[in-house]
Amino acid sequence: NYQSEHFVGQYSVTDSLNGGIIPYEWYSRNYSIEIKQNKNNLSQIIIKNWANLHPNLSAEFTHVIGQVEDNQFMVTYQDIAGRDGYNARDSKGEVIGDSIFFNIEFTNFFGEIFWGAGRGKRIE
Repeated sequence: NYQSEHFVGQYSVTDSLNGGIIPYEWYSRNYSIEIKQNKNNLSQIIIKNWANLHPNLSAEFTHVIGQVEDNQFMVTYQDIAGRDGYNARDSKGEVIGDSIFFNIEFTNFFGEIFWGAGRGKRIE
């Protein structure tokens, strides 16, 4: 068994995000994310729709890869697959039972920084 199995599922999440051209104006969003094991490296997870940058979960893009250690994961600086010019910055999270808690930070193609935090429940 790999620790990444602990994260697998679909989650309904709420986050609070700010940044961009109007920094410090927080707004709340509700969306779904899906977490799968990375078949190429079972100590990693693939997080689809990370930061709600693409709401179509059936698409095989707009995802990031997270490194798993115990019940926590870390998303290091990387291109966000499926969003040209968008980059994930160091972010982390954890799963406790059927709940997920995380922070997010990314830049868009203008180089604007967005950051926030979220939480949610596993629904599948």
